[in-house]
Amino acid sequence: MKKFKPERSHPIIILTGFLASIKEFIFPIIFVFILQVRSTSLFFENNFFRYFILGSLLISILNSVLQWYFLKYSYSDGVLHVKSGVFVKKDRYIKKERVQTINTKAGILWRILDLVTMQIETAGAGLEPEVHIKAIDRNKAEYISKALEDEKSVEDIDATASVSESTRNVWEINYKRLILAGMTSSGLGIIFSFLAVIVGNGMAIVPGEFFSSAFRIFQNTQLMFIVMLVFLIFLLSWLISIVRFVMSYGGFTIVKDEAEIKITRGLIEKKELSLKVHRIQAIRIVEGLLRQPFGYAIVEVEVAGGASEDSGFKTILNPMIKKSEIEDFISFVSPDRAYCQDFKNLPQKALRRYITRSTVPLLPLLVIFYLVSNPFVWAGLLILPISWFLGYLRYKDGSYVILDQNIIFRYRIIARTTVLMKKSQIQSIELKTNFIQKAKNLTTISSTVLTAMLSATFTVKDISRESGEELWAWFTRE
Repeated sequence: MKKFKPERSHPIIILTGFLASIKEFIFPIIFVFILQVRSTSLFFENNFFRYFILGSLLISILNSVLQWYFLKYSYSDGVLHVKSGVFVKKDRYIKKERVQTINTKAGILWRILDLVTMQIETAGAGLEPEVHIKAIDRNKAEYISKALEDEKSVEDIDATASVSESTRNVWEINYKRLILAGMTSSGLGIIFSFLAVIVGNGMAIVPGEFFSSAFRIFQNTQLMFIVMLVFLIFLLSWLISIVRFVMSYGGFTIVKDEAEIKITRGLIEKKELSLKVHRIQAIRIVEGLLRQPFGYAIVEVEVAGGASEDSGFKTILNPMIKKSEIEDFISFVSPDRAYCQDFKNLPQKALRRYITRSTVPLLPLLVIFYLVSNPFVWAGLLILPISWFLGYLRYKDGSYVILDQNIIFRYRIIARTTVLMKKSQIQSIELKTNFIQKAKNLTTISSTVLTAMLSATFTVKDISRESGEELWAWFTRE
């Protein structure tokens, strides 16, 4: 069995660690500087302040050096050993049997130096990765990843690398599709709101002459000026959303062999995620309001104890896929998981309950529109048909189907979500019936699977009582 002696990360981690600690002091220093500018005191000329800043910098440098020096990692006989800690020593021994997922990522500087940041997550480690090693050599990271994830010996890995590479399946996403994904991304609304706040606050410092000129250009029509401003903010938000999505998911590639899926993505910061196929507990197909009309969806996965909550990676298996490709994609990533679109629809008597649930939470907005006196007060009446339509969509999309040892749920909150689960991976199934449902012979079904955040529950409301009993019998049957 091959092994390597204890090694340290690249010394560049000293500089990046120092800069990261400096970043924590930036905002307090800026705040103090602003106070200094507005006051007549000589706080910055005080020797104590100077010594404090100098001492903080020296401590930050020393801390970065010590953390780099005391962090060592080694591999031997299927066990990764990581030593860390300056004052409190920590020794971690990671056996490959406990490894759930291995993530790597590399920003621009890391890629220039051929380095990566490596995260290893194990069973029972919670939301934080068990091991987090920065500035590790890329080749060494690949060696550790293969050694920990393969059941065979490292010698076998080295000997069969070229053979196994040729048998792997690859799925890629082109940039044309990524641009379309950015155009229909749900992040568009968040970016629009953020820019609207910035513009709203920025208008307070814009000279009044600017608005006078703008109003004259738009024929003294304030409404036209507001419409144009909103349009420009929306256009800028749209462009930012596209660029952001392409930068995050550029070069998206999935490489799969029999037991493992490896996802690579990112233009500026390259990220890699490796997860074992048997750790997949459920697959979610999410069709957003903007993507569904074009026949596109996003595929996400729930992984037992493994998927990092790093906002940069999430658990996305495919950020933009045609609905006609979904069946082939499911067979590609998880061949033993069934998929179909012939669902068992909800009973007609459930429609009123869906419309009621969609309307009641929005009724306070009607009151607000009524109390506020402005030219758009009647626009509040649009809330009712919108809520009714949303309720109808939720009713229409609520359904399920049983396929041998697999079950598929479909429901909608805003986006339509289809969940693929295997009977052997379902932790529990629950039937809930309130007194109104009992009178209408309806019930609510919930299914729970194990995930990185302990568990995830998927629910279809107001199925018929007979359907609930069918699902219960299917789950309890040996």
